Amino acid sequence: MTRPRVPETEHGIEGELAAGLYDQMQRRLRDKGWLETELLLRGGITRGCALEIGPGPGYLGLEWLRLSPGAQLTGLDISPEMLVLAERNAAARALYAHAGYAFAGRRRGYYRDGGDALVLKKRLSPAAAAGG
Repeated sequence: MTRPRVPETEHGIEGELAAGLYDQMQRRLRDKGWLETELLLRGGITRGCALEIGPGPGYLGLEWLRLSPGAQLTGLDISPEMLVLAERNAAARALYAHAGYAFAGRRRGYYRDGGDALVLKKRLSPAAAAGG
């Protein structure tokens, strides 16, 4: 016989301040390489469609997508504030990718709060490189 599920919360992270602090914490975990992205990849989760429940600001899923070309991800979170942050983060990544930029590395501790800066690169056409 199974027991009924006991919900941990009915609200999630609420308010811009709490969401912003959680986003900072998750960004630091990402920047230090402490998200479990490699664990997913080593487990063979490298393609297909995935559902991330409770993605928060979305850093784990975005890192997984970056390392899993052709994969698709849907995030489901109870917190409207977290969904806004995840959507913003995903939109920023998509905008850079659409403009032809690719991830090239990190500058650890670049920002005043200790966060890393992502280094992006773009290959220019010979005409653009010559200034024309």
